[in-house]
Order: sequence, then C-alpha cells, then structure tokens
Amino acid sequence: PQSLVHILPPAVSCVSMCTIAPRVCASGMPGSRSWSIHVQMMSDPATPFQTLETSHQAPIRWLLHSPDGLRLFSCSSDCLQLWWRRLPTGALGKKEEAYVQGAMRWEGTPEHTLFQPRGDEVRLAMVHPSWRSVLLATNEALEVRQLVDRSATGGASSTPQQQLGIVQRREMQVTAACFAVEGSRLVVSDRGDRLLVFVYDGLQPSVQVVLHPFTPSICRPVSSMVEFFHTVASGSAYLAVGSDRGHVKLVLVPLTECLSSSM
Repeated sequence: PQSLVHILPPAVSCVSMCTIAPRVCASGMPGSRSWSIHVQMMSDPATPFQTLETSHQAPIRWLLHSPDGLRLFSCSSDCLQLWWRRLPTGALGKKEEAYVQGAMRWEGTPEHTLFQPRGDEVRLAMVHPSWRSVLLATNEALEVRQLVDRSATGGASSTPQQQLGIVQRREMQVTAACFAVEGSRLVVSDRGDRLLVFVYDGLQPSVQVVLHPFTPSICRPVSSMVEFFHTVASGSAYLAVGSDRGHVKLVLVPLTECLSSSM
C-alpha cells in the first residue's frame, strides 16, 4: 500500500490539513522578510504550488482551515491573519491534481490582519467553532475578537468597523483553554491550580473549579485541555486536562454554578 507518511522540510513551524481536500495541506515556513504559508500536495510536500507572503515576523504557531474550506487562519506571537478563497463550481468533483491545485489557491491578500501592540505577545490562539470570532490569550489579557465571514457577503471585503469587535479580560495569564458545550462556554487555566469557566459571549465568569488532584511538582501549570464530552441534562462536561510533563487527568467541570464573588 502507498505510504501515508510524507517528509516535511525541517523548518516547518506548523501544518494544517485542508478540510475539503485531504491531499492538500498548508504549512508555516520562514521567508526572506517574514514567515510564509506554503500550500502543497501531500504527495509532494517539498514543492508548494502556492506561497502566501504574510505579515508574521515571528514563527507561525497556529494554522487552521475552516470546516467549509474557504478560510485559513494563521497566527504568530505578533500577528494574526485570516485568508479567503472562492471555490469554482464543481471544484471538489475533479480528481486531476492540476485542477485541485488551481481550485485550492488562496487570494494573495489576507481578508483580516491584526498586529499586536508593542509588548503584547499572543501565547494562545483558538478559532471559535462558529468561525465568527477568535480567542487570543496574550501576556496581558484574554480577549475575543470578532471575524467577518466574507463568503456571507458575496466576497466583499469587510470594513474596518466590522473588524473592531473586541471583548477583553485584563491581567489574566492563561496557559490553556478549550471550548465546551458547542462553543457556548470557555474553560481556561490561569494559575495551574484551578479552571475558570466563562460564558463565551461577553466572557462573563460562571464557574471556578479547584484542581485538588493536581500537585505543583507534577501537573502544574496546565498546558492543554480538550472537551471529552458534555451532558446537557446535568450541566457538566468532562475535560481531558494535561501538563507539559505529559500527565493527563479527566476532570468533571460544572457549567452552570455561580462563580464566587471574589473572582
């Protein structure tokens, strides 16, 4: 059988598989003046058929295709960008590699660019499941920025006023986060010994969960988490919570309790 393992160049910082064309991927690569996004067939990862020149001066750490395949999110510690493309009619019905390459090309100018203020660094970036907003955790704050779906406007570019929606919670040092209950809740870890649950719309605090089973020497700080499953009837979710030492625990998180007034 044909091998599914393909060797990417060692300089690649991150990779995202196309959601509608499994043979196509995008990867972050250093360029002459800034970081670039290489779009290539998985059968020939060393030869991109399109190169996007970005505004990222720092390595691209997050790269993600939207479920419909029309948008591509790229983010580094200093900048985030949103790319867009319009698929031709019947693009997914063709099998010829040359046609796939042509159909998968992105517009050369990003739809949205956001530069971080001097002194601010993005430490965590997540696109909401709806692809209407992006969550950013910086060294200064936790914030949500609204994104405009260009495909919903017939391909027209969004105006600066449409791109300014922002909700912030200052003085939070978030190390890990995940969406829960289909994106209606946001769970974050900021100190390593607790999880905080927010109502995603408006970042309103909802629940505080103390992580008693986690010992400082083994499982702090929390470096990753993902929703395992949730039950609407009980108003709770199970999260797989991990540390940078490779330890993982399954944590039951209530989603409907009132948060202590001290928070």
